[in-house]
Amino acid sequence: MRRSVWVFWALAGVVWVAAVVWPAIALLMTGWDVGPNTVEMRPVTMLLVTSTAWALAVAAGAVVIGWGPGRWLGRVMRQRRGWMWGWMLMAPLCLPSYGVFYAWWQSWPADTAIFRWINSLGVMTLARHITLYVSLLCWSWPLVAWCVAGRGAEKAAQLDDLLALDGAGRWFRFTLALRQDGRSLLLGGLLVVLATLNNTTCFDLSEVFTFANEVRATEALSATPGALLHAAWPGVAIAAVGAALVWFALGGKRETEQAEGRRGWSGAKWLAGGMVLLMFVLPAALFAYGVVREANLSDVFSEFWTLYGDSLINSVISATLSAAVAVVVMFGLTSAWTDERRGVRAGARVVSISWLAVGLIPAVLVATALRCAYNKEVFSALYSSPAMVNLGHMACLGFVAVLAARWVWRNEPKDVREIRMLDGRVNIRGFVQLMRPTLVPGMIAVFALMTALCIGELACTVRITPPMEIGSGPLATAVLNAMHYQHPQTVMSAMLAMVIMGIVSSLAICGAWAAGSKFKRATTAASIVLAMLMLTGCGRKSFESKPFVPTEIFGSPGISPSQFNYPRALAVDHTSNDIYVVDKTARVQRFDENGKLKNWWQMPNYENGKPTGISVGPDENVYVADTHYYRVIVFTPEGKEIRRFGGIGDGPGQFVYTTDIAFGPDGKMYVSEYGGNDRVQIFDRNGDVVGTFGHHGKALGEFDRPQSMVFNTNKTELYIADACNHRIVVTDPDGRWLRTLGKAGRGVGELMFPYSVIMEDDDTLIISEFGNNRVQLLDAKTGASKGIIGCLGHDKGTLQIPWAVDLADNFLVILDSGNNRVQMTHKP
Repeated sequence: MRRSVWVFWALAGVVWVAAVVWPAIALLMTGWDVGPNTVEMRPVTMLLVTSTAWALAVAAGAVVIGWGPGRWLGRVMRQRRGWMWGWMLMAPLCLPSYGVFYAWWQSWPADTAIFRWINSLGVMTLARHITLYVSLLCWSWPLVAWCVAGRGAEKAAQLDDLLALDGAGRWFRFTLALRQDGRSLLLGGLLVVLATLNNTTCFDLSEVFTFANEVRATEALSATPGALLHAAWPGVAIAAVGAALVWFALGGKRETEQAEGRRGWSGAKWLAGGMVLLMFVLPAALFAYGVVREANLSDVFSEFWTLYGDSLINSVISATLSAAVAVVVMFGLTSAWTDERRGVRAGARVVSISWLAVGLIPAVLVATALRCAYNKEVFSALYSSPAMVNLGHMACLGFVAVLAARWVWRNEPKDVREIRMLDGRVNIRGFVQLMRPTLVPGMIAVFALMTALCIGELACTVRITPPMEIGSGPLATAVLNAMHYQHPQTVMSAMLAMVIMGIVSSLAICGAWAAGSKFKRATTAASIVLAMLMLTGCGRKSFESKPFVPTEIFGSPGISPSQFNYPRALAVDHTSNDIYVVDKTARVQRFDENGKLKNWWQMPNYENGKPTGISVGPDENVYVADTHYYRVIVFTPEGKEIRRFGGIGDGPGQFVYTTDIAFGPDGKMYVSEYGGNDRVQIFDRNGDVVGTFGHHGKALGEFDRPQSMVFNTNKTELYIADACNHRIVVTDPDGRWLRTLGKAGRGVGELMFPYSVIMEDDDTLIISEFGNNRVQLLDAKTGASKGIIGCLGHDKGTLQIPWAVDLADNFLVILDSGNNRVQMTHKP
């Protein structure tokens, strides 16, 4: 063995150095000089208390729920059909936690009676917190169950029966079982605590401020690596302590006595099945029903494939390659643990604990370390390739291979160990044959779980992925955008794809192992082809646009005046050329035409969410679509509130999520909204509703998030950016449908999430495409493309998810949201 298996030690060591050691060194070297930190953070103590309270609460619930099913699962897994029950408890873990949260969240969307009842009670924040807790519990309790099941087969299966026959009381048997499973429960609870502490997406969606979320926000505001490391040091310390505790919970002594299988506690079976149905199947079914009740399922999947087919393909290839590397790492660490030499064991221990620690560090810091390590000229080819995503997967999720290797070593049968020790020169094939009872299941589990986790990994992937269009970048990024901007059709399709990919990966590797050497060679060849595709890139090419030449750029990441934290609305006063910008701090900032700040004010409420629309009226007052408070608020240019109107509902003058305000003929005002209503309401000069048109859907006369509106010069036609239908709808002032421009896609004349539309005097529409990272000019009559401005990037003249566009004299003003800035260029 020592003359052959060392190759896998070396491979595992290379991956460890590339994904863990070198990035850590590079981060420390780059961040040695902290420098000034211009990014403000919330009080760290408050954030840590909030994070710890949530983590402990979720872990406590997960331990209580998962213990019984875990003991039962550890016994039935050794029976003939036990794997079926294992799949039932694995299902929640195959989805990212934010997918489970979204399913629960969308089980009571804005157009339901329960949503309005919650809003009427004024407990929307409490409802979101309850939903967050239930969803985190739903995702995490099977993790505890699997930790218990992993050791359950090592226990004496007849012990409970013998105690019962001897007349032992229930309390005595309970305390004995608790002592037996104490280390497993500790391990499961620790993993849940640490996973919850590092969870950013679920807490971000539910507007809960935690330490990991604050670190993510700090990085998003362009903090230096040194400042970020300084801010994140409590997370690093927690990760180090957590890794040590997890290692202790894993235990250092091998259990070589295997228990005989038995039925176990039948009540746990019903508890497990009932909890899965209640906490996973039910919200998923409600969510799916909410999507398909107003949309044709085939249309939903067809649109998803058109827009995100490349994302799905690339994500599957990337996840498969990362999973294959993880299997190699697991094999190498397993062989190291079975070696009797102290030096080899010590090396395996260092590698394992350090990998655990990195996996428990906030993923934002891991991504920063990877950028520090590989954003260098010598690594330029690697840094600009999709292989960076694989390094991120191994850095954040490589601990899965570590835990699996430890489990395989601990469960090595005593007779196998004795045979292996008699012949220290067993080759790779002999080693696999000897260790097959535990090694092969471990490899299958690592491959399947890594594939599922890598497809859903978001926090690190989104920060190290080379610049790619939304439709071809990581699928998880597209899912997150769809969650934020209420496009559940995309989320449902992606979640279904993620579940299927996890199941298919497991079945494929099982079939490859059982089908013989020919199938194994074919699988190896297929893996090589996938690797080549991953390194060279694949998928459909979108139209290649070029950077533009900006005449003025203002704004930078931050929360201070003149800085932006993900700006999402822009409007120009065409009389004064003042520019108004709203960002996720719920501030309205007013700039002159040269980008100099004139004044700013805070929205009166922002706990439920921030505005996504703003307009300047003919009276030069500022009309803000206060989206998540279901209203419109009117301000003077100095920020003094004049009036507000609206409220949640579907009646005249009521709204769900307001998006924009346009001003038509005869002093009429038009307000668009989404979230179930998906319509436009018309108000007269007195503020009375005189008309409404549109409802949710994809057919003529229907909208799916009407995000922006503009009238032509003579006020005879209204142009509506029907964002999630990827088109521009043209109506007359009374809402009668005239024509539709554009269709979903990334080519010339096609649109992908058009979030803003304005019009030039020559009847040219100017549209900012959130999904295509560009501004496109369309003929207002025919929809033919007249030009494309900008392309994806972070440099001058490039764009990242532009939300809005407007005109100021002879200049085009573009809200470059992903880059936290405003760019101006000459009017096309």
